[in-house]
Amino acid sequence: MGVFTGTITYRKYRVVGELESDFQEKAMDAIHKNRHQDIDPSSEDEMKVGWVGIGDLLQTEPLYDRTFFTGKVFLTMRMDTLKLPAATLKVYLAQAETEFMEATGKERLSKADKEEVRDLTTKQLRKRAIPGIKGFDMVWDLEDESVRFWSQSKGPCEEFEHLFAETFGLRLIPRTPFTAIEEKMGLSEEIANDALKLQPADFIGARGE
Repeated sequence: MGVFTGTITYRKYRVVGELESDFQEKAMDAIHKNRHQDIDPSSEDEMKVGWVGIGDLLQTEPLYDRTFFTGKVFLTMRMDTLKLPAATLKVYLAQAETEFMEATGKERLSKADKEEVRDLTTKQLRKRAIPGIKGFDMVWDLEDESVRFWSQSKGPCEEFEHLFAETFGLRLIPRTPFTAIEEKMGLSEEIANDALKLQPADFIGARGE
């Protein structure tokens, strides 16, 4: 979801930190290091997050010309999840335990047996499962030091903030009414905080009295 299709809802951030003169060259190396990688079914990972080319979830090697242009950085954060439904796992686990007892001649399974059966069954099911894939676009305006991220959900936003900091070594601060007042009016933190507490005045009602 994001820049070219889907919702126009996004979260805006302010970027904190200075860019180096060779920023773009170093940034491409960092993007490559933090590019998306598929989940290994044999691992215990349930989620993988990384960069792909803007608007193309399968372009796991972002291209320079599609990442940097018009003074902006364009990327998509791809989030893959591979988590077996509990109800499905329970069904296959019961079958696997029955087969294990028949094969070993045991009438009851020990705790160690159950753990072994669960581990093997989970790995087999994960190899057959297809990960869920989601993409969230990001546009970073280098001139005004702002970032737009096409999601407002807590989970994706937290993953994005971590991935951005890990990749570029810069911190993101969500744009809120407080930060907008602080930036645009040049107010101190204390005054800006007080301004947010102001109640709207009813000038029309007051004039009619």
